[in-house]
Amino acid sequence: MKAAVFHGEHDVRVEEVSDPRPPGAGEVLVRPLWCGICGTDLHEYAMGPIVIPAEPHPLNGARLPQVLGHEFSAEVVEVGPDVTTVSAGQRVSIMPLLYCGACYYCRRGLHHLCVSMACVGLSYDWGGIAELAVVPASHVTALPDGVSDLQGALVEPTAVAAYGVDVAQVRPGDTVLVTGAGPIGALAALYAASLGARVAISEVNPVRAELARVYTKLAAAHFAASSSPGGKGSLSTARSYYQKGLNIWLDLRQLGALRGSDAQAPDQTAAELAKCEEMLQGGSKARQE
Repeated sequence: MKAAVFHGEHDVRVEEVSDPRPPGAGEVLVRPLWCGICGTDLHEYAMGPIVIPAEPHPLNGARLPQVLGHEFSAEVVEVGPDVTTVSAGQRVSIMPLLYCGACYYCRRGLHHLCVSMACVGLSYDWGGIAELAVVPASHVTALPDGVSDLQGALVEPTAVAAYGVDVAQVRPGDTVLVTGAGPIGALAALYAASLGARVAISEVNPVRAELARVYTKLAAAHFAASSSPGGKGSLSTARSYYQKGLNIWLDLRQLGALRGSDAQAPDQTAAELAKCEEMLQGGSKARQE
Protein backbone atom coordinates (compact mmCIF):
# COMPACT_ATOMS: atom_id res chain seq x y z
CA MET A 1 0.00 0.00 0.00
CA LYS A 2 1.03 3.65 -0.34
CA ALA A 3 1.87 5.89 2.61
CA ALA A 4 3.58 9.21 3.33
CA VAL A 5 6.72 8.23 5.23
CA PHE A 6 9.07 10.55 7.15
CA HIS A 7 12.73 9.54 6.79
CA GLY A 8 14.44 12.70 8.05
CA GLU A 9 14.74 16.46 7.68
CA HIS A 10 13.27 17.54 4.31
CA ASP A 11 12.73 13.88 3.46
CA VAL A 12 9.11 12.74 3.27
CA ARG A 13 8.35 10.12 0.64
CA VAL A 14 5.11 8.73 -0.74
CA GLU A 15 6.14 5.12 -1.11
CA GLU A 16 5.01 1.52 -1.01
CA VAL A 17 4.98 -0.05 2.46
CA SER A 18 3.81 -3.42 3.72
CA ASP A 19 0.11 -3.78 4.55
CA PRO A 20 -0.68 -3.87 8.27
CA ARG A 21 -1.15 -7.24 9.89
CA PRO A 22 -4.72 -8.27 10.85
CA PRO A 23 -5.94 -6.52 14.02
CA GLY A 24 -5.26 -8.34 17.25
CA ALA A 25 -7.08 -8.18 20.57
CA GLY A 26 -8.18 -4.64 21.36
CA GLU A 27 -7.29 -3.35 17.88
CA VAL A 28 -9.07 -2.25 14.72
CA LEU A 29 -7.92 -2.02 11.11
CA VAL A 30 -9.06 1.24 9.50
CA ARG A 31 -8.98 2.91 6.11
CA PRO A 32 -8.16 6.62 6.59
CA LEU A 33 -10.59 8.99 4.87
CA TRP A 34 -9.23 12.48 5.63
CA CYS A 35 -6.05 13.42 7.46
CA GLY A 36 -4.83 16.84 8.53
CA ILE A 37 -1.23 18.03 8.32
CA CYS A 38 -0.40 19.34 11.78
CA GLY A 39 2.15 22.00 12.69
CA THR A 40 4.07 19.18 14.34
CA ASP A 41 4.31 17.40 10.99
CA LEU A 42 5.63 20.61 9.41
CA HIS A 43 8.22 21.02 12.16
CA GLU A 44 9.36 17.43 11.68
CA TYR A 45 9.77 18.02 7.94
CA ALA A 46 11.60 21.31 8.43
CA MET A 47 14.02 20.32 11.20
CA GLY A 48 13.23 16.80 12.37
CA PRO A 49 13.40 14.34 13.79
CA ILE A 50 12.10 16.10 16.91
CA VAL A 51 9.20 14.11 18.33
CA ILE A 52 9.62 11.20 15.93
CA PRO A 53 12.10 8.83 17.61
CA ALA A 54 15.39 8.03 15.92
CA GLU A 55 15.90 5.25 18.48
CA PRO A 56 13.26 2.73 19.63
CA HIS A 57 10.50 4.47 21.59
CA PRO A 58 10.23 3.27 25.22
CA LEU A 59 6.48 2.66 24.95
CA ASN A 60 6.26 0.63 21.76
CA GLY A 61 9.66 0.42 20.09
CA ALA A 62 8.66 2.65 17.16
CA ARG A 63 11.43 4.46 15.30
CA LEU A 64 12.30 6.00 11.95
CA PRO A 65 11.05 5.75 9.25
CA GLN A 66 7.58 6.90 10.36
CA VAL A 67 4.22 6.83 8.55
CA LEU A 68 2.82 10.33 9.16
CA GLY A 69 -0.65 11.56 10.11
CA HIS A 70 -2.37 11.85 13.49
CA GLU A 71 -5.44 14.02 12.76
CA PHE A 72 -7.69 11.69 10.81
CA SER A 73 -11.07 10.12 10.24
CA ALA A 74 -11.37 6.59 8.92
CA GLU A 75 -13.64 3.70 8.00
CA VAL A 76 -13.38 0.52 10.05
CA VAL A 77 -12.29 -2.37 7.83
CA GLU A 78 -11.88 -5.13 10.41
CA VAL A 79 -12.01 -5.44 14.19
CA GLY A 80 -10.04 -7.63 16.58
CA PRO A 81 -11.65 -10.72 18.10
CA ASP A 82 -12.73 -9.02 21.34
CA VAL A 83 -13.78 -5.60 19.98
CA THR A 84 -17.46 -4.72 20.42
CA THR A 85 -17.43 -0.90 20.49
CA VAL A 86 -17.24 -0.47 16.71
CA SER A 87 -17.85 -2.68 13.68
CA ALA A 88 -16.70 -2.95 10.08
CA GLY A 89 -18.12 -0.21 7.88
CA GLN A 90 -18.47 2.40 10.62
CA ARG A 91 -16.87 5.81 10.24
CA VAL A 92 -14.67 6.83 13.16
CA SER A 93 -12.38 9.55 14.44
CA ILE A 94 -9.04 8.54 15.93
CA MET A 95 -7.63 9.83 19.22
CA PRO A 96 -3.87 9.56 18.52
CA LEU A 97 -2.39 9.91 22.03
CA LEU A 98 -0.83 6.66 23.26
CA TYR A 99 0.04 6.14 26.92
CA CYS A 100 1.26 3.47 29.31
CA GLY A 101 -1.69 3.56 31.73
CA ALA A 102 0.55 2.78 34.71
CA CYS A 103 2.71 5.83 35.48
CA TYR A 104 1.96 8.52 38.08
CA TYR A 105 0.11 10.70 35.59
CA CYS A 106 -1.80 7.94 33.82
CA ARG A 107 -3.13 6.62 37.14
CA ARG A 108 -4.60 10.09 37.73
CA GLY A 109 -6.21 10.34 34.30
CA LEU A 110 -3.57 12.78 32.98
CA HIS A 111 -2.70 10.63 30.00
CA HIS A 112 -1.33 13.59 28.03
CA LEU A 113 1.47 13.82 30.63
CA CYS A 114 2.41 10.13 30.44
CA VAL A 115 6.14 9.75 31.01
CA SER A 116 6.38 7.45 27.98
CA MET A 117 3.72 9.10 25.82
CA ALA A 118 3.65 8.19 22.13
CA CYS A 119 1.39 9.19 19.24
CA VAL A 120 -0.15 7.55 16.20
CA GLY A 121 1.58 9.03 13.15
CA LEU A 122 4.58 10.26 15.14
CA SER A 123 5.85 7.39 17.29
CA TYR A 124 3.84 4.34 16.24
CA ASP A 125 3.87 1.76 13.47
CA TRP A 126 1.09 3.46 11.54
CA GLY A 127 -0.36 6.86 10.69
CA GLY A 128 -3.28 8.46 8.94
CA ILE A 129 -1.57 9.40 5.66
CA ALA A 130 -1.74 5.82 4.45
CA GLU A 131 -4.21 3.51 2.82
CA LEU A 132 -4.60 1.39 5.96
CA ALA A 133 -3.66 1.57 9.64
CA VAL A 134 -4.07 -0.53 12.77
CA VAL A 135 -5.02 1.46 15.89
CA PRO A 136 -6.22 0.64 19.41
CA ALA A 137 -9.98 0.11 19.57
CA SER A 138 -10.06 2.26 22.71
CA HIS A 139 -8.85 5.18 20.61
CA VAL A 140 -11.60 5.23 17.98
CA THR A 141 -15.00 6.89 18.32
CA ALA A 142 -17.87 6.32 15.90
CA LEU A 143 -18.96 9.45 14.04
CA PRO A 144 -22.65 10.43 14.01
CA ASP A 145 -24.38 10.61 10.64
CA GLY A 146 -24.47 14.39 10.88
CA VAL A 147 -20.66 14.66 11.06
CA SER A 148 -18.84 14.46 7.72
CA ASP A 149 -15.62 12.56 7.05
CA LEU A 150 -13.78 15.88 6.80
CA GLN A 151 -15.22 17.12 10.09
CA GLY A 152 -14.21 13.82 11.67
CA ALA A 153 -10.58 14.58 10.86
CA LEU A 154 -10.92 17.89 12.73
CA VAL A 155 -12.04 16.28 16.00
CA GLU A 156 -8.48 16.00 17.37
CA PRO A 157 -7.35 19.60 16.68
CA THR A 158 -10.74 20.88 17.83
CA ALA A 159 -10.27 19.03 21.11
CA VAL A 160 -6.86 20.69 21.52
CA ALA A 161 -8.39 24.15 21.01
CA ALA A 162 -11.35 23.41 23.27
CA TYR A 163 -9.04 22.21 26.03
CA GLY A 164 -7.17 25.52 26.01
CA VAL A 165 -10.41 27.48 26.23
CA ASP A 166 -11.68 25.24 29.02
CA VAL A 167 -8.44 25.66 30.99
CA ALA A 168 -8.97 29.43 30.80
CA GLN A 169 -12.49 28.90 32.21
CA VAL A 170 -14.15 31.05 29.56
CA ARG A 171 -17.65 32.09 30.62
CA PRO A 172 -20.52 34.00 28.99
CA GLY A 173 -19.72 37.71 29.01
CA ASP A 174 -15.93 37.29 29.04
CA THR A 175 -13.82 39.28 26.61
CA VAL A 176 -11.24 36.97 25.06
CA LEU A 177 -8.23 37.82 22.93
CA VAL A 178 -6.93 34.96 20.75
CA THR A 179 -3.38 35.57 19.57
CA GLY A 180 -2.75 33.64 16.38
CA ALA A 181 -5.44 32.69 13.84
CA GLY A 182 -4.00 29.44 12.59
CA PRO A 183 -6.20 26.33 12.71
CA ILE A 184 -6.03 25.95 16.50
CA GLY A 185 -6.54 29.69 17.09
CA ALA A 186 -9.50 29.72 14.71
CA LEU A 187 -11.12 26.77 16.45
CA ALA A 188 -10.45 28.30 19.89
CA ALA A 189 -12.04 31.57 18.79
CA LEU A 190 -15.14 29.83 17.47
CA TYR A 191 -15.46 27.69 20.59
CA ALA A 192 -15.03 30.67 22.95
CA ALA A 193 -17.69 32.56 20.99
CA SER A 194 -20.05 29.59 21.24
CA LEU A 195 -19.70 29.83 25.03
CA GLY A 196 -20.96 33.41 24.93
CA ALA A 197 -17.65 35.27 25.04
CA ARG A 198 -16.80 38.40 23.08
CA VAL A 199 -13.76 37.41 21.01
CA ALA A 200 -10.96 39.46 19.45
CA ILE A 201 -8.29 37.92 17.22
CA SER A 202 -4.78 39.23 16.63
CA GLU A 203 -2.85 37.73 13.71
CA VAL A 204 0.37 39.00 12.09
CA ASN A 205 -0.22 37.13 8.82
CA PRO A 206 -2.59 39.26 6.70
CA VAL A 207 -3.91 36.22 4.80
CA ARG A 208 -4.85 34.45 8.02
CA ALA A 209 -6.27 37.67 9.45
CA GLU A 210 -8.56 38.00 6.43
CA LEU A 211 -9.63 34.37 6.74
CA ALA A 212 -10.40 35.06 10.40
CA ARG A 213 -12.66 37.93 9.38
CA VAL A 214 -14.51 35.63 6.97
CA TYR A 215 -15.09 32.67 9.26
CA THR A 216 -15.97 34.81 12.24
CA LYS A 217 -18.69 36.54 10.22
CA LEU A 218 -20.06 33.13 9.34
CA ALA A 219 -20.15 32.31 13.06
CA ALA A 220 -22.60 35.18 13.64
CA ALA A 221 -20.73 36.21 16.79
CA HIS A 222 -18.98 39.42 17.86
CA PHE A 223 -15.41 39.29 16.61
CA ALA A 224 -12.66 41.69 15.73
CA ALA A 225 -9.53 40.71 13.81
CA SER A 226 -6.34 42.73 13.40
CA SER A 227 -2.90 42.19 11.93
CA SER A 228 0.43 43.93 12.45
CA PRO A 229 4.07 42.88 12.06
CA GLY A 230 6.09 41.50 14.97
CA GLY A 231 5.09 40.53 18.47
CA LYS A 232 4.06 44.06 19.52
CA GLY A 233 0.84 43.82 17.51
CA SER A 234 -0.45 41.19 19.90
CA LEU A 235 0.44 43.30 22.91
CA SER A 236 -1.11 46.51 21.55
CA THR A 237 -4.28 44.58 20.70
CA ALA A 238 -4.30 43.11 24.20
CA ARG A 239 -3.90 46.55 25.77
CA SER A 240 -6.63 47.96 23.53
CA TYR A 241 -9.04 45.24 24.52
CA TYR A 242 -8.05 45.46 28.18
CA GLN A 243 -9.52 48.94 28.10
CA LYS A 244 -12.71 47.33 26.80
CA GLY A 245 -12.78 44.68 29.48
CA LEU A 246 -10.31 42.05 28.26
CA ASN A 247 -9.93 39.41 30.95
CA ILE A 248 -8.66 36.35 29.05
CA TRP A 249 -5.74 36.15 26.64
CA LEU A 250 -5.30 32.91 24.71
CA ASP A 251 -1.95 32.90 22.90
CA LEU A 252 -2.20 29.92 20.58
CA ARG A 253 1.39 30.30 19.40
CA GLN A 254 3.44 29.92 22.55
CA LEU A 255 2.03 31.39 25.76
CA GLY A 256 -1.07 29.37 26.55
CA ALA A 257 -3.82 31.00 28.59
CA LEU A 258 -3.62 34.16 30.68
CA ARG A 259 -6.71 34.89 32.71
CA GLY A 260 -7.14 38.05 34.71
CA SER A 261 -9.72 38.66 37.41
CA ASP A 262 -12.56 41.02 36.57
CA ALA A 263 -11.47 43.00 39.65
CA GLN A 264 -7.76 42.84 38.82
CA ALA A 265 -5.91 46.11 39.32
CA PRO A 266 -4.81 47.82 36.08
CA ASP A 267 -1.17 48.01 37.14
CA GLN A 268 -1.14 44.29 37.88
CA THR A 269 -2.56 43.50 34.45
CA ALA A 270 -0.07 45.92 32.87
CA ALA A 271 2.77 44.05 34.59
CA GLU A 272 1.49 40.74 33.24
CA LEU A 273 1.13 42.23 29.74
CA ALA A 274 4.70 43.56 29.99
CA LYS A 275 5.94 40.05 30.74
CA CYS A 276 3.95 38.77 27.77
CA GLU A 277 5.46 41.53 25.60
CA GLU A 278 8.96 40.38 26.50
CA MET A 279 8.09 36.78 25.66
CA LEU A 280 6.38 37.78 22.42
CA GLN A 281 9.31 39.92 21.29
CA GLY A 282 11.73 37.14 22.16
CA GLY A 283 9.70 34.66 20.14
CA SER A 284 9.47 37.09 17.22
CA LYS A 285 13.25 37.64 17.22
CA ALA A 286 13.88 33.89 17.41
CA ARG A 287 11.63 33.30 14.39
CA GLN A 288 13.43 36.05 12.43
CA GLU A 289 16.81 34.53 13.22
